[in-house]
Amino acid sequence: MQAHLLRCRSSWTLRNLWGRRRRFNAVVEEHTPARRAAERRQLILEASSQLFEQRGYYGTSLRMIARVANISPSLLQKYFPTKESVIAAFVERAIDELDAFVRFVRSEAATTEDPPELLRRIGSSYVGFLNSMSGFYLTWLMCPELVEPYRDSLPHFITAGHKILAEVLSKRTGIPLEITFLRVRIFFGSLFGSVIYYDRLGFPCARAEGAPLRLEAIIDSVLCDAFEEKRAG
Repeated sequence: MQAHLLRCRSSWTLRNLWGRRRRFNAVVEEHTPARRAAERRQLILEASSQLFEQRGYYGTSLRMIARVANISPSLLQKYFPTKESVIAAFVERAIDELDAFVRFVRSEAATTEDPPELLRRIGSSYVGFLNSMSGFYLTWLMCPELVEPYRDSLPHFITAGHKILAEVLSKRTGIPLEITFLRVRIFFGSLFGSVIYYDRLGFPCARAEGAPLRLEAIIDSVLCDAFEEKRAG
């Protein structure tokens, strides 16, 4: 009996020590140099986006970015030696996020049958993408020469998302693909104008108050008008 208790106690002790070791390894893994570097890089990009949006690209210095990111200028230059390298990182991030967005569009198109709900889900995701990348897009609009070397990289993903959504909507509504593709481009263009031009730059445009209502109004303008065209035809 005593030997059995000793074996049980020994087994419990080993499991306890193993559990502690696994928790310790998980904590250590969370604070590896690579993870810290990735987090710091992300922080720098967020600070850059904020400053580019507020002050413009040419009105922002690396020292300002370092101050907002709460790091030293010398450490900042280890990650981004120039502002041009920050733009290159934004383009790389935009390509990654657009690639993920296209996969999201393909997944939603395959699983969401209702066209308004499909547009609602994709539109909400696109608005989130635009808000996260607003600093980059504002820089692109205000200083197109900075993004010119990367101009051929981004439209491929945007057009791919348009085509996937248009093909699915055309099949489910019976509206010709050419009309549906045009409506889809209007859909994304309206959201882009609403988020970037109105919300960020303050340019006047037709909109409903509040992002959810605005999205619903854009969905109605795409689908309802398209159904009217179908009935009229």
